[in-house]
Amino acid sequence: MKHKGLVILGVLVAIILIVAALLPFLFDANRYRPEIEARLTKSLGRAVKIGDLKLTLFSGGISASDISIADDPAFSHDPFVQAKSLKVGVQMSPLIFHKQLIVDSLVLQDPVVRLLQNSAGKWNASTIGQNQPSSGTSSENPGDLTVGKLQVSNGRIEVGPASGKQQAYSDLNFTATDVSYNKAFPFNLSLSAPQGGKMKIEGEAGPLAQKDMSRTPFTGNIDIQNFDLAATGFMSPESGLAGIVSYKGKATSDGRKVRSQGRATANKLRVVKGGSSASVPVNVDYSSDYNLASESGVIDNTTIHVGKSAAELSGTYASRGPATDLNLHLVANNMAPQDIEGLLPALGVVLPSGASLQGGAIGANLESKGPSDRLVTAGTINVANTRLVGFSMGQGLSTIAALAGIHAGSDTNIQLLSSNVRVAPEGTRLDNINLVVPELGAMTGSGTIGADTSLNFRLVAKINPSGGGGAIGMLSTALGGKAGGPKQIPIQISGTTSKPVFRPDVSGALASQVGGLLPNPAAGQGQQNGNQLNNLVNGLFGGKKKQ
Repeated sequence: MKHKGLVILGVLVAIILIVAALLPFLFDANRYRPEIEARLTKSLGRAVKIGDLKLTLFSGGISASDISIADDPAFSHDPFVQAKSLKVGVQMSPLIFHKQLIVDSLVLQDPVVRLLQNSAGKWNASTIGQNQPSSGTSSENPGDLTVGKLQVSNGRIEVGPASGKQQAYSDLNFTATDVSYNKAFPFNLSLSAPQGGKMKIEGEAGPLAQKDMSRTPFTGNIDIQNFDLAATGFMSPESGLAGIVSYKGKATSDGRKVRSQGRATANKLRVVKGGSSASVPVNVDYSSDYNLASESGVIDNTTIHVGKSAAELSGTYASRGPATDLNLHLVANNMAPQDIEGLLPALGVVLPSGASLQGGAIGANLESKGPSDRLVTAGTINVANTRLVGFSMGQGLSTIAALAGIHAGSDTNIQLLSSNVRVAPEGTRLDNINLVVPELGAMTGSGTIGADTSLNFRLVAKINPSGGGGAIGMLSTALGGKAGGPKQIPIQISGTTSKPVFRPDVSGALASQVGGLLPNPAAGQGQQNGNQLNNLVNGLFGGKKKQ
């Protein structure tokens, strides 16, 4: 009896397997395609088209050979999403015996998503969920739709301007469970960025906002590794901003405001278009509130770390088309020059070859205003008691040093450097320069550093002759002046920041000193002044004086 029961059971199992194998051929899954398309079209607010459907009984669902989701026509007539295959997981018993479709899961395989931004700064994804005209026949309320599992596998995202080149993000994998318009649901997302970066986000989102998906509440932990800023597709090439960024933080949205905070680390940072990569990492501990309605935000409690030095940053930002309007304020006190040295190339400044900064302190009070691709930074900087090792300004001014009787060492001691500064895409301008180098004296003036690091400065140096000696000291004595008093000499600086060229106007300086010694017969000074000038020149070159 037992044996007969096993035989009967075996026969029943065989019958079930045969029916299951034949069912996909007997059951026309395509009859449900209009309903599936209508549900998805109604829910997404975008026309959804699905290819040939097949029943996959053993895996419990319906598969489609391809799927496409239309874009907002204001952005593009190409699909917003295309996928090679779609699997709709359904409850088989209601489907087969009651012709009732209950969706358990949606799985997109190898999709391509096009994320586009128009000239007004709007993204095409922001209109998903808005009710648009569709050809669907279902009158079901989108709020009734619940998907047990939504999965995207091996996807690709193309990001950029609606009219222009897009950057591609690959290896997109996304999973969300119990997705609904009525409640929150957990999700996780991972992808690979252009040039090898990685991003992971884990959190909870929902309920889904039907009118604007960007208003969907969410909270998520974000982990970004080695994103190339210039290749993200979110930065304008005109901004000049570049670098490799990693970030760990948290973002929370209530549908109206997004609060984010965390730490970003930038390597090979470049701030201005004409700059080169910084040689030191920059860490930023920040927090920000972003208003979704006004598309603007506030930066607060933000600290920028370079080495052991820190600066405080605050301000506001607002989306204005592809660029972002910035209004930022940076305050730095007592930053170590040796920490800042590696950051200077990012600002378009390269120290002379072999030179380095040691000791002292740097301060700055700067404001950055304007669109991110044409940002202008202005304010004041000051440097105190630092030493430029491996570069001698005195040797660069060797002619003046010789005339003043100054011995130029191999380094430059900077007692004070202060200036007004303006950094713009075309370069940097410094005004009201006040530079005090004890071995030489004080220098004042103004000048520019071009986007290509070229220099164009005009300074006036108040040189301190050593002990009243040298040619300048002798000229001063001949004029009846006090030995050792400061003498003004015009100086032009050209070349580049790494190879500056000093051109002192020695002839002008000498002319101004000896002008009073030239013969003036009308004043009866011809012979006397002529003798004085002859004695001075002979004295400079070791000749005999005339009485």
